[in-house]
Amino acid sequence: MGHNNGPNLHRIFGRVAGKQPGFGDYSQTFREATFVWTPRLMYAWLENPMAMFPDSTMMSLGVPDPQQRADLIAYLERASGGEHPQGQGPSVSESSPVSTPDDYRAAVAE
Repeated sequence: MGHNNGPNLHRIFGRVAGKQPGFGDYSQTFREATFVWTPRLMYAWLENPMAMFPDSTMMSLGVPDPQQRADLIAYLERASGGEHPQGQGPSVSESSPVSTPDDYRAAVAE
């Protein structure tokens, strides 16, 4: 699958951020990233991309509506065949959101 304005998100969960083969326009923040995308992290990032990664060059206002974020993640999961790396379970829950950079760092450390 090809890339357009950003990296292809097919099977994004379980991949290290900023490392999609064939996409070379990552900001330094993502080129240096070492975390793996999970539904939970994607949910937090979509809420406010610039709050989570202020140095990113991503031009997105995010998805402020919680249901729309959950729906988008569910779509990405379905479109990717519902596959999750071991221990990365499906879906997100508002009972354990990641909403600040500190929450993000804590979630990455889990």
